[in-house]
Amino acid sequence: MRGVFDLAGAITGVLMIVLVLAFAASDMMPLRCAKWLTLLIFAMGSVLAVDGALSLRSGIDRTWRKIRRGRPARLLGAAKIAGALYALGMVVLGVAL
Repeated sequence: MRGVFDLAGAITGVLMIVLVLAFAASDMMPLRCAKWLTLLIFAMGSVLAVDGALSLRSGIDRTWRKIRRGRPARLLGAAKIAGALYALGMVVLGVAL
């Protein structure tokens, strides 16, 4: 059984691969590809931020089918939030294009 956050991450990853392949195989303009990529990075950053915040708040994390509790869960939650901040920073860069 997969969680909603795992499923959202998997779908976003598949869409990123499809986008890169579509860019390589078609005559898609680089700016259009960058805008779609920015949208996907925003989605992934949002998922990471919510999952990290829930891990920090509850002290429970389920990543890669392993349940962590207490301090390890909170540390992983903080790492997810750091990744989300990086992703959202990349979104700001993408929007600035």
